[in-house]
Amino acid sequence: MVRTSSQSLLITTLADSIKHDVTGLAMDMLLLEETSTEDEADPTLQDEKDNITSAKIQSIQLKSRALLAIQAN
Repeated sequence: MVRTSSQSLLITTLADSIKHDVTGLAMDMLLLEETSTEDEADPTLQDEKDNITSAKIQSIQLKSRALLAIQAN
């Protein structure tokens, strides 16, 4: 199957976005690890950080599924 230039661009854009998101998530995790002792005293703050992390992971998963679907077609 021959891909159109728009499909190739979409694949490249999604792959770059996933790479950027994973790198950002890894950096966030490192920062969370450094500040986790301070946050343990404030459960609300920890819940907010957990929600943000979860949302980022879901975003990566959705983009990955979209990328796989595009590549399969």
